[in-house]
Amino acid sequence: MTACSTVLLCRGCCCGTDKQPDTDHGRQLAALEAAVEGHRPSRLRITNCLGPCGEANVVAVRHRDTSHRGARLGATWLARILDRDSTDALTTWIACGAAPADMPALLRAHVFDPVDGTVTPDHEITLAQAPTPRSTWRT
Repeated sequence: MTACSTVLLCRGCCCGTDKQPDTDHGRQLAALEAAVEGHRPSRLRITNCLGPCGEANVVAVRHRDTSHRGARLGATWLARILDRDSTDALTTWIACGAAPADMPALLRAHVFDPVDGTVTPDHEITLAQAPTPRSTWRT
């Protein structure tokens, strides 16, 4: 199985802002970009608000199994990805393929269930940064 993922990094009203003054948002973004770059065809998408804002910084990781056309393993939603340790655990997980069963222990405390209605449905997610054209993806 070749796992890949799409990482949705919230940068809406609360995530990635001065409302989390102890978070190095630039380092976080650079680390996630590097992790995704090193594990193509995974990709990073900067989005507007994913909600819930009280749990900022929110990250959603969509998992896919590319050995089965169209297969999707689901998504893992993470809250309060604020410090260097949680960012490093996330980038390590992405670099390893972001398979749900292989999640680092430190990240498990950040997992939440978006079913409670506080999260924007997939069809309403808007990208704050234009996606990379598929022709420039490296495989």
